[in-house]
Amino acid sequence: MTQPRIVAFARLANGNVGPKRVITGQKTKLGRTVHGIAYNPVRDEIVAPNPFAGAILTFRGDADGDAEPLRIIQGPKTGLISPHSLGLDVANHELIVADVGARQVMVFPWDAEGNVAPIRVIGGSKAQFSFVVGPSVDPGRNLLVVSTYTESPKTGTGGGMILVFDRTANGNVAPKRIIAGPRTGIRSPWQVQVDPEAGKIFVAIENAYRQYGRFYVEGKPQEGRKLIPPSPWRSDMPGFIGVWNIDDDGDVPPRAIIKGTLSQIVHPSGLVIRPSTGEIIATDSVRNGVFTFYVPEFFD
Repeated sequence: MTQPRIVAFARLANGNVGPKRVITGQKTKLGRTVHGIAYNPVRDEIVAPNPFAGAILTFRGDADGDAEPLRIIQGPKTGLISPHSLGLDVANHELIVADVGARQVMVFPWDAEGNVAPIRVIGGSKAQFSFVVGPSVDPGRNLLVVSTYTESPKTGTGGGMILVFDRTANGNVAPKRIIAGPRTGIRSPWQVQVDPEAGKIFVAIENAYRQYGRFYVEGKPQEGRKLIPPSPWRSDMPGFIGVWNIDDDGDVPPRAIIKGTLSQIVHPSGLVIRPSTGEIIATDSVRNGVFTFYVPEFFD
């Protein structure tokens, strides 16, 4: 089994190149699966979830090797079950956690430590969370954007949604707006990033669903699950990066798409935008790579 690790590359790294630093080892307390890590540029800290331990780990920005976390959020008061992905609200000094086990979004102070209760929790039937991931904040408009999707354990069918809440929403509350439907092309959304200045929502969308039961590989029966890309997207390239306006609502097609053979992406999951350099950085768990694109140009 591969050792859990957080790998840091030079920003302009390209090709088959080695990392500058690798955080890995027993002292790190990292779990086998690490999704949705976040970087705090103000405090120079890296924040990562451990879904198996129900914990949030914070490391120094220059951590390397078998480094111990600076802080750990963990314990029954936290409400954490299986934290999947993170978002940082630098303007309001808050850490937003999407927990797929609890089906909730929890908000902590960005310097929280130990067995502490969240300051806000969104969850319940009105919130419409299922597999909830990818929280991101627009502090100027006071909005919180979250992605979620459902999946049938037998057929693998389901649907994805981009949900927009008030930033300070708390409890069993309904989203202000929902981006969902066949025209959106969304089946399985993952990480979300908001560009507040542009008023855009960027979403990494896997769009392959899993068919459970018996299937065949090279004519031999296999038990388990496999990825089945849905229509109307191309069967050989199911995933894409989609862009919507922050005020979009309903069955709205994406305003821009990064997708197809030349993009080389199949299952985009992690996503970072850098407005200062006009870049989108995406990880792909099928290609096992990190891909950097220019942000699409938008015209009035």
